[in-house]
Amino acid sequence: QPTLAQLKTTLGEVVKDFDEVYILIDALDECDSQAELLEWMQSLQSSTKGLHLLVTSRPERIIEDRMSNSSHARISLNSELLDDDIKTYVDEHVQ
Repeated sequence: QPTLAQLKTTLGEVVKDFDEVYILIDALDECDSQAELLEWMQSLQSSTKGLHLLVTSRPERIIEDRMSNSSHARISLNSELLDDDIKTYVDEHVQ
């Protein structure tokens, strides 16, 4: 498994070759190197045109504070609404 430093270097080089780049980072709150990854994301975002980041995370103060300085849209999911959707899906697909 590559290290975070290796991933950062590789992605930093790859994004230079494209006009539009989409990166998905799932479960940022579960990352052991949150501060380092957030710093890298901000650096990459400010130096790369056409970069689109989609980051998922549970609400955590450090993440919210660091993300507040960047242009972003925040979407909060209500677990009660999700529970109904999950129940509907399971009811329809599991017999």
